[in-house]
Amino acid sequence: MRQVVLYTRPNCHLCEDAKNQLNLAASQLSFSVNEINIEDDPVLLVKYGQDVPVVTVQGQEAFRHHFDGVKLRALLAMN
Repeated sequence: MRQVVLYTRPNCHLCEDAKNQLNLAASQLSFSVNEINIEDDPVLLVKYGQDVPVVTVQGQEAFRHHFDGVKLRALLAMN
């Protein structure tokens, strides 16, 4: 199964929007979503800081700050 990772942090409205859109897309397409709170990992907190949400598809960064459902579908079709 294709893997999508959402890097997020608490009190981030863009993160909530991305999470909702990813969950909707996951219900229609075949992929799993792993949500990671960057505040639980000091390395990720330094790496991403305020630059969340970040979405990776199959280990490659696909989105930062804003989620694009059309682009996600295209990326999943390629993988």
